[in-house]
Amino acid sequence: MSEQGKLFIVSNRLPVNYNDEAPAGQRLKASSGGLVTGLREIHEQSDSLWIGFLGQLQGQDPELESYLKEHNLVPVHIRPKVYDKYYNGYANGTLWPLFHNFLASMSISDGHWKSYVEANHAFAKAIIDLLSPGDRIWVHDYQLMLLPQILREHQNDLKISYFHHIPFPSSEIFRAIPRRSELINGLLGADYIGFHTYDYARHFIQSAKRVAGAKTKINEIMFQDRPIKVAAHPLGVDFKAFAKTKSLGTRILERLRDSDRITFLGIDRLDYTKGLPERLKSFARFLELYPHFVGKARLIQICVPSRQNIGSYNKIRSQVERLVGKINGEFSRSDYIPVEYIFRSIPQEEVIELYQQADVMVVTPLRDGLNLVAKEYVAARTDGDGCLVLSEFAGAASEMGEALQVNPYDIETVAHTLNHALEMPPKERRERMQALRKRMKEHDNINWAQNFMAMWSQHEMDTRVNSKHLTKSEQFKLVEKIKNRERIFLFLDYDGTLAPIQDKPELAVPDKALDELMAALAPQSNIISTIVTGRPTSFCEQYLLKYGTHIAAEHGSFIRYSDDKDWEQVITVSAEDANSLQVEIMELLETYQHAVPKSHIEKKETCIVWHYRESEPEFAANQARILGESLEQMLNKTSWSVYHGKKAVEIRQSLAHKGYAVETVLDKFSWNRDDDALLTIGDDTTDEDMHRVHTKFNESIHIGSENAYSKYFLDSPANLYEFINLLIENFNPRYSISGASNDASM
Repeated sequence: MSEQGKLFIVSNRLPVNYNDEAPAGQRLKASSGGLVTGLREIHEQSDSLWIGFLGQLQGQDPELESYLKEHNLVPVHIRPKVYDKYYNGYANGTLWPLFHNFLASMSISDGHWKSYVEANHAFAKAIIDLLSPGDRIWVHDYQLMLLPQILREHQNDLKISYFHHIPFPSSEIFRAIPRRSELINGLLGADYIGFHTYDYARHFIQSAKRVAGAKTKINEIMFQDRPIKVAAHPLGVDFKAFAKTKSLGTRILERLRDSDRITFLGIDRLDYTKGLPERLKSFARFLELYPHFVGKARLIQICVPSRQNIGSYNKIRSQVERLVGKINGEFSRSDYIPVEYIFRSIPQEEVIELYQQADVMVVTPLRDGLNLVAKEYVAARTDGDGCLVLSEFAGAASEMGEALQVNPYDIETVAHTLNHALEMPPKERRERMQALRKRMKEHDNINWAQNFMAMWSQHEMDTRVNSKHLTKSEQFKLVEKIKNRERIFLFLDYDGTLAPIQDKPELAVPDKALDELMAALAPQSNIISTIVTGRPTSFCEQYLLKYGTHIAAEHGSFIRYSDDKDWEQVITVSAEDANSLQVEIMELLETYQHAVPKSHIEKKETCIVWHYRESEPEFAANQARILGESLEQMLNKTSWSVYHGKKAVEIRQSLAHKGYAVETVLDKFSWNRDDDALLTIGDDTTDEDMHRVHTKFNESIHIGSENAYSKYFLDSPANLYEFINLLIENFNPRYSISGASNDASM
């Protein structure tokens, strides 16, 4: 086993097909496909176990057992009835239509849900039985959405990632499912979550905020004191495998090679999400609008059988076959059939040659997580020719801008686009294909897997919770470490750090204990202390100025150095920004102030805060989440941002954060990492921005509990007072500043 531990790859199915009715030596066949190929390379090159369902095995099979052991494959055992309800019932009868925006096709069954839960627990048991310290677990897809949290509950410090291979809908659609909380919480058991597109990632983050009450920052979720990274990693295809030319002798390929007819090609699983009826109607309309192509252009539509025991799939098959019959009945001639419909699986070698022979590839799903067919077609076009018509609702559309993108519901426009594909000048067609091929080659399935693993590892390094409890003995060790530095730069939050949190912010004023602490700090000319607070300048002038420290107000928008008489406005807000936005912001905040009893608005010079500390907690927190979403949409393309603090929602300039204030002060006084010490101390998520500054050299301290961004933590402000007094008593700077100066005084 490697020092890092094993990697568990977990998917619904193992990457092998098993047929116990086949002759000995022929029962096993490795699966194919972009995902399997990408994961197989990671699996083979690392100390890895692949966990998945293999099917209902009958008795012992030495050939199977030997193969599984040799290839590090571990089958999960699930009872047949449970698997059917878990896979066909809940995963594909409930989740699949929900995630593809087909709410009318979503079935709801408590029995299916119970089987889904049982199956996820079966996967968890198979993993737990094999776990060792340092192991990592990579869970795949919507069939196993509960698994990360089940594993997290078993062992809190596990390293878990998850990849979602289908779309994730908007929070409005996702919230329609009855078990939404369980599903979101299940995924939030992971540390790193991947999607094919940024849209899906954004939808998930919004759902986590609305459903689970998680705090979010752009591409990060904070849940149960764990930072969870959410990222887009579009899957690629096995580019080398599809960039092959091999002549086969099948009848359909012989007809293609011998014919001078124009060929449109569609290859899809028979699924209601693929837009097959709409595609057929568009092709029929194309023949109506451009009758000179009747007898010259044909559509070869291959439908691969899929989930035939689910009623909605049989329904779509009947609809497709009726449309094929109708089109062929209307446009056929004695030597011409406009739609050649094939209902069977096609070997990969045959698929590659179909791609290479087709003039236009038509990929028009109504909704698709990615769609590898579009990428396979590009990889197969080694001649640099061909044209791709692609639905804008396929995940792959975000990477394939050179394709002719269409709205598959717009029958008329799709028909015109099919004609445009045929009339496109050869030079333009080749330039588009060349750009697509270059991108698909660089971002193949191997690159996808390696990039995901690298970014997951980076996230682990960036957010590893190593906060050490600053007990008495640990305090002495830290003081010993920094006591002989030339200077100590000390940055202190106010609310929750120097002063306990109060229900009413106006009650959190300095007391005698704080006065005494700051009086003890005052003579220490080599301890350069700065209070960094979200409070306005008026509060700081009334209560904090007397301490003689540097002060950063409104999260660093204003800084007043100890020897200065005026505030320096570090972050400026233009009058235009202030006037145009503040009216809208205030109107929205006032609506929520009226809706949430005991909440109130605090308007500062550079920011606005909605406080709900005295309000009913659960109702107010839910309203705060909804308010935050509305504000984020309003401020999406501005320089303003929304921040969720402790029972407060704050709107301020994106640059106005405590980390920026820390950097400003350090630059002013020429902080030297080799000679000077740096301590940032705070209790809130806004203080994490301070902890992120010079992370390696920052002896950051979080007040209250462990924190992913701090090296140490203390239980309360009272413990902080003890630590600072200990620091004052033992600090022995190797260079003493005589007298007070603007560069080192407080």
